[in-house]
Amino acid sequence: MPKNVCYFVGTHGDWGGASRILFNILRGLDRERFEPIVMLSGRGPICEELDQRGIEYHEWPANPNEQNPVRSLARFMRAAAFFRRKSIEIVHLNHGCLGWRPAEVLAARLLRIPVVTHCQRIVRKASPGLRWSTLMLACSEYLADQSDTGAVPTRTVYDLVNLEKFGHGKDIRNELGLAETDVTVSFVGRTRREKGVAMFVALATALKQEHVRFLMTGQRVGRSTPDSYTEEEIADLVAQDGRIRYLGYREDIENIYASSDIIVMPSQVDEPCPAVLLEAGVCGKPVVATDTGSNKEFLSHGETGFLVARDDLDAMRKYVDRLISDKGLRTSMGASAKEIAERRFSREAIDDLQAVYSSLAG
Repeated sequence: MPKNVCYFVGTHGDWGGASRILFNILRGLDRERFEPIVMLSGRGPICEELDQRGIEYHEWPANPNEQNPVRSLARFMRAAAFFRRKSIEIVHLNHGCLGWRPAEVLAARLLRIPVVTHCQRIVRKASPGLRWSTLMLACSEYLADQSDTGAVPTRTVYDLVNLEKFGHGKDIRNELGLAETDVTVSFVGRTRREKGVAMFVALATALKQEHVRFLMTGQRVGRSTPDSYTEEEIADLVAQDGRIRYLGYREDIENIYASSDIIVMPSQVDEPCPAVLLEAGVCGKPVVATDTGSNKEFLSHGETGFLVARDDLDAMRKYVDRLISDKGLRTSMGASAKEIAERRFSREAIDDLQAVYSSLAG
């Protein structure tokens, strides 16, 4: 009999970020060993996929900052009853929704159900909810080393990439108005200052070849954090060079990877677990990235791409220029990136996670 694992994803759609990692786990889970039961914030786009996969899900809205002790007790009793009725053996949730799930976490622990807390960001100070957890899963060694878990044991399990999505992107260069002879250099990520958008634009202006085109795409601008660019600011940046094109938010991001020759990740922040490196790898694309945070765990310098210092525009220009000029190098690096990503960030990652589940449930 498979062991029932209850997932609190804190959303109702695959919008990216930490919730996407849990959805990727659902896609890769060995259903003969583990049966997922998913708790959503409400009905939404992900429900259709869960229905197709035959995965049970329930609406379990968050109730942040609950101060009423009677309601808190009711939430606790409801969670405990649900866990018992469904014979839950493991609870798995994102650290970001712990502050909204104290009743559920406490119910699980009092029922002796292991609680796995998945962290995608450095934990500066362990919250009470994290301290109640059985185990913290870190998405990189860097994150594990930098986090304060309050003595909660930590295991590094690398994030999974969705092979079904990113392994089957379509080349849409014609749709994008790119010529067959063009070499396309792309930025994929949130349009925030800390992600190095300005460095990408500076790189484009430093590379003078007429047959090189630069694409920028990512999440909707001006909506996520205070350091996000506005639409007007992005327009001003793109206007610096006619070869740069901003595509805005794209749901078919896998097609942008497939239509690119080189990916550039000029992040100016210490990345705990950069999804772009995993996704670009599965798509078979070499990456030139800044050496920040955990990036060296996901990119092998000289094998799958190149790493440069955080603010070293000259080195970034040199390596991108080298890849532009050498198609054979792009192809060989892309092939290495694809093999490593499919093995390390898919098969091995899900095996590592399921080994954790087995040890906890056992």
